[in-house]
Amino acid sequence: MIWVINQSPGDITVHITNTSQGSSDSYIITTNTAPYSGLNYWNRSGEETITVTINSTGKVWTGKVKPYDQVTVYDRTVAIIHNVDVQSFQ
Repeated sequence: MIWVINQSPGDITVHITNTSQGSSDSYIITTNTAPYSGLNYWNRSGEETITVTINSTGKVWTGKVKPYDQVTVYDRTVAIIHNVDVQSFQ
C-alpha cells in the first residue's frame, strides 16, 4: 500500500499506475487531510509510477513508488519514505 499525504497549501490530484493491482482512478487530496484508506491509500504490490499535480499552479511531479512507501507532498518538495512499516490496531 502506498500512502500519499498532502502538506501543500492547496489541493493535489494524484494518479498511480496500476500495473500490479488496484484502481486506475485519479484522486484529489485536500490540503492537511489526515490520511485514511478511502482517500490517501493505494493498494499496489509492485513498483508503480506516481503523478502528482498541484491544482493551484498546475505543476506536475512524476516519480517511482513501491508498495509500503509514504509520499508526502509539500509546496515545492516531494518526500518519499520507502518501505514504511504499517501496522493496524487489532
